[in-house]
Amino acid sequence: MNYPWVFDEMFRAAGSSLRQELQLNRVDPAIKFFWPDGETFQVSSDLTRLASECRRLDSGDTAGLFSFLHDARNKFSLSFDRLVSRNANSPLSWFAAAGLTNLPRLGLLRSMDSEIGRHFKNKRIRDAFGSYGMYLGGAPTDLPGIFSIIPFGEIEYGLWLPKGGMYSLIQAMQGTAERLGVEIVTGCPVKNIDTDSDRVTGITLQDGSFEPSQVVVSNVDVPTTMTRLVGASDIKRYRAPQMTPGVLTYYLAVDRELPELGHHSVFLPDDPGHAYRQLMKKGIIPDDLPFYVSVASNTDPGMAPKGKSAVFILVPVPLVSQTGHVNWQGESARLLERVQARLTVHRITIADSDIIHSKR
Repeated sequence: MNYPWVFDEMFRAAGSSLRQELQLNRVDPAIKFFWPDGETFQVSSDLTRLASECRRLDSGDTAGLFSFLHDARNKFSLSFDRLVSRNANSPLSWFAAAGLTNLPRLGLLRSMDSEIGRHFKNKRIRDAFGSYGMYLGGAPTDLPGIFSIIPFGEIEYGLWLPKGGMYSLIQAMQGTAERLGVEIVTGCPVKNIDTDSDRVTGITLQDGSFEPSQVVVSNVDVPTTMTRLVGASDIKRYRAPQMTPGVLTYYLAVDRELPELGHHSVFLPDDPGHAYRQLMKKGIIPDDLPFYVSVASNTDPGMAPKGKSAVFILVPVPLVSQTGHVNWQGESARLLERVQARLTVHRITIADSDIIHSKR
């Protein structure tokens, strides 16, 4: 969980608090990065610990870390005060809300990679913080510098795991809503989001019934929402955005503990830029695969039986529309083999014989 204060504000508005609803476990180190030559870098919200890591990699220098934190803190405050809570129909009108005099401070004229590079000389640190751009499905060389606030946010506010896993947060939100009289209905496929001119009027379900509403929130991706759910009159004005890469996810029940891995681990290639170009520009699976591994049971042992591990693996892949007729069943098996092979480079073993159950 990032930014716990956001959820605390929500629960307080409902007469409760985050701490009343959930037990939170701090995840620290937040993330550990691995490179093929064995080098590692751990990001922590403990500044003494993080400074030690930066000093180790960046020729004994920590000035870059503190200049980065100072600069990103200003960007973060400006972004949350002026931008995050606003909606707009274009990037220009959205950024204009920050005020013209503040735009240079947001780093909009530099890339995320350049913005991070202003503070850190060490390439590994720059690659680690730059990889946070993948949260947005973009390469740090392509994203604007404002997004350097993403790694800052994890450092400033830490990462947290609700006891029982992230679904505990969903259950707490549901329970709070129901106590306030909200009726939650699930298992009802939606056929249309209905509109009249520029206003939403409600939704039509697959069974033909209509639910009137002045507000509809869709958590389906924008292209699918606009082309398959919203009325034809609005589709005429809709311009499809550029889609970000897809992902393959693996859920593994592993028949042993994995102390070699933390809660969050990111495995980067020697040249992440080349991998990003293959993935996003050429639409091919990278030669040297970046991927992410989560072992939540290392933070909350109750998420797996004693002596076992709950493992989640995420591998970024090109869009299906870019890859043509790929047999993804077979490709997903080959990609898992590549992940397993990379793990063994770091003396971390998840053999097929260790996997009790898997879902992808």
